[in-house]
Amino acid sequence: MNSGRNDAEAELDPRRDWPAFGGLTPWATPLGASSAAAMAGLGLRPARRVLLLEAGTGAGLAAIAAAGAGEGLEVWGAEGDPALAEQARALIAEAGLEAQVIAAPVAALPGQALPEFDLVLAPWGWDLLDEPARAAALALLGAKLAPGGGFLCAWSVLPGARASLGLRQLAGACWDAAPRGLSPEARRDWTVAALRRSFAASYRLVRELPRWAATLEAMAACPPALFVRMWVAPVAGLRGMRAFGAELRAAGLDRFAPARPERLARDLDMSRAQMAEVDASPDPWTGAELGDLMMWRVRRADLFAKPGGPAPDPGAVRLRGLAGPETAELRTEGLLGAATLSRAVYGPMLALLAERETATLAELAAVAARPLEATIPLAGALIGAGLAASAAYASPRAVPADARAACDRLTRALAARGQGRFAVSALLGGAVAAPAPGDAAAARIADLISS
Repeated sequence: MNSGRNDAEAELDPRRDWPAFGGLTPWATPLGASSAAAMAGLGLRPARRVLLLEAGTGAGLAAIAAAGAGEGLEVWGAEGDPALAEQARALIAEAGLEAQVIAAPVAALPGQALPEFDLVLAPWGWDLLDEPARAAALALLGAKLAPGGGFLCAWSVLPGARASLGLRQLAGACWDAAPRGLSPEARRDWTVAALRRSFAASYRLVRELPRWAATLEAMAACPPALFVRMWVAPVAGLRGMRAFGAELRAAGLDRFAPARPERLARDLDMSRAQMAEVDASPDPWTGAELGDLMMWRVRRADLFAKPGGPAPDPGAVRLRGLAGPETAELRTEGLLGAATLSRAVYGPMLALLAERETATLAELAAVAARPLEATIPLAGALIGAGLAASAAYASPRAVPADARAACDRLTRALAARGQGRFAVSALLGGAVAAPAPGDAAAARIADLISS
């Protein structure tokens, strides 16, 4: 296992240079679902009606509506807190968007008069739901998810695999120890300051959570209600992936794929012995869980597909700014396995990408003389090494003008409400927390989101 490679994964994400990135990447979006399906060879119904569970502050719900503007995307969202639901409605109206906001907890959704959905998203918070709420969500998926539809969910693998578990316990203790009478914002800030002092005094904390500084920055940027839900509220008992898979199969979802395409390439992170152990697992659910534990993935985001979808689209990959195949071969040497493999397989693939910029997985399979199934993890390796990206993440200038304009309006509405740390990307259909940009970054963001 290469722990340094895993820790650098977020910094190699090709989406980091797009609007509002540099903060938190949304875990689950419509475009992310279509990209995951294409990369893994899953047939997914085109998303025309989307349900977002746990809408949080409403920014993610509104951003999905903005990204789908002009594309016939019908957006629904559920928020258990009536005040946050009203905030989401006001934000959507202010940005000139259309979306249905249900002021009801997840556990109450099966009793609502809901239509059939093509895609259900749970971008975060699945682990914060109690048992009745999770059972209700699974029942909802079984009843309201269309054949060929998908469920994209972020969740923790196992309690013992979460490096953040100790931090969460410490955050809760600091929150409880805060002086009485503080406002929610002041109590959050007091808690984060106490955590900073703890990290300064504890080598063990620093060692066990390598990205602790970025984590504390993200905690400091959380709205107080979101901070409590993520770091203070009691966590329901988590399930292993095998048990989770059994529940999803009972709801009619029996196929899954990693939402992050680089996770298709196990060989970048695992030894041959570890790969053999995963391959010997009794079923794919157990194998996926074991692989995540070996790679210390404390969070996973997966797409679960319901049978009945269209024929799988093999997807496409695009090059990321390399000068040519010679440069590509030098950069892949040592990153993507033995030199022979780099020259014989990755070299031709990167040469084709250098010539065309974008190529389908079928075209890459032909030039690498490999079956399509074997080419999928090879393309995942290129993405994980930062050399390529899924072509579903197209150029910002390819986004329809009305969607870009809607995202621009939403970004301005968030800033006017004092949520300037949130900006919106039409490419992803999600809002992300981001640091205040410098002059150059602000100019680039303005160019990307302006119509």
